[in-house]
Amino acid sequence: MKRLAPGTLLSAALLATSQAVAAGHCKTDEVTYFQCTIGSTGKVVALCGNELFDPATNERRASTWLQYRYGAPGKVELAFPQARAGSVEQFTGEYHHPYHGFYYGLSFNRKNVDYALVHVESETRFYGIEVTMGKRVVQMPCIGQPEVNLEHSPNDFFRLVQELSPR
Repeated sequence: MKRLAPGTLLSAALLATSQAVAAGHCKTDEVTYFQCTIGSTGKVVALCGNELFDPATNERRASTWLQYRYGAPGKVELAFPQARAGSVEQFTGEYHHPYHGFYYGLSFNRKNVDYALVHVESETRFYGIEVTMGKRVVQMPCIGQPEVNLEHSPNDFFRLVQELSPR
């Protein structure tokens, strides 16, 4: 059996991680609010947009947009909504902090199907997509934790969910 040089596995893991991030659906001039590879499909789900909050003033910008993208790496199969104008208003946030954890979800409805990007950390963890069709709920987990914008800026997934939650 051939022995690997020290650091080979780490290098391979880092390369795979960088390739997974590079294969995302958000463009370099967009904010990646949420992105991961779905384990059962190998497809990528992403929530892309522009900066909803001005980093200097922490105020919401006037012309903002969001778009959910799903599909094989490099090939978007579902993009919602199509138009940028009014796109933020088509998403609803939900968050709560149960004992020893938290739930953050951002959802939208398309053709009577509810889609939600979910980030849950509690006694059980779940990161991924929940698709609800009538009473049937399908959960599609991410491989590992999703990439979320946490650059200590006002434009992160958790703030976005809070902002879009009913008051």
